[in-house]
Amino acid sequence: MGKKNTTSMTENEKSGKSKASWSDDLVAIFCEICVKEVAKGNRPGTHFDKIGWVNVINVFKEITGKDYDKRQLKNKWDSLKNDWKLWSSLLHKETGIGWDPTKKTVDAPPEWWQSKIEMNGEYRKFRDVGISPDMMDMYDKMFKGSTAVGNCVMIPSSTILLEETVGYSEHDVMTVDKENEKDSQVDQDKGKKRTSDESEINRVVGGLKGKKGKLGGAAKLSKQIDRLVQVVESRSTATPMQRTSIAKVMEIVATLPGAEKGSKLWWFATELFCSQEKREMFSIMTDPDLKLQFLILNQKKGEN
Repeated sequence: MGKKNTTSMTENEKSGKSKASWSDDLVAIFCEICVKEVAKGNRPGTHFDKIGWVNVINVFKEITGKDYDKRQLKNKWDSLKNDWKLWSSLLHKETGIGWDPTKKTVDAPPEWWQSKIEMNGEYRKFRDVGISPDMMDMYDKMFKGSTAVGNCVMIPSSTILLEETVGYSEHDVMTVDKENEKDSQVDQDKGKKRTSDESEINRVVGGLKGKKGKLGGAAKLSKQIDRLVQVVESRSTATPMQRTSIAKVMEIVATLPGAEKGSKLWWFATELFCSQEKREMFSIMTDPDLKLQFLILNQKKGEN
């Protein structure tokens, strides 16, 4: 048992990934993104397909700045799904049990909780902090149809509910152009679109971060994430390698103060930008100071 844990830690260290930290705001944003991917049909079974995971990872990173990989996000998905099933089981066939926003759990007498905990000790964790009706609404959209759970009866939340997710037209998955038929005019149009996309990303992400974690206007947040999902996905299908080649990124790196060719930071960048994800994140930053901070932060992370 101990040997297995040691191996897991070693894998985390090799990947350079620290343990994912989840605030309530991050969970809400993650769920919003997942709901939209489910609505587009990118969860054919119990989990997302390849396209769905790529979209979730990219949009989550754009919005939060958190570089969580598929394993970390899938672990959170599975954890939320387990909580959803357990909470649904706790309230199965219950009537007259309402949500107490002050207690942040259901309004029930001590003897009710005692009876439930005797039935299943896992219910104990919900006595102090439960799952609000609006979060359960999102969980239902994320997980229903992938597993069977009992119906639960809850008094509707008095807070603003998330807007209904609307359908999207499916993006065709672009393949590499075998005959390289795109002419220079198409390339120019793509360059203009990329600039427009970056401006939209900076505007939407700036608006989200400006809220400083306040998610009271859930419908407004949902619309903002909608726009960002569309921008990120349109970029992901528009030949990203042309936009984020190693040569182009390293050319930009060499213009940053302290990262001149041959410097320690420049050599570090040659290794860092072997990762397409790192190049992608670096490329969307329009401020040179942010690009430099991105390099330095990653360098310090590697030294720890």
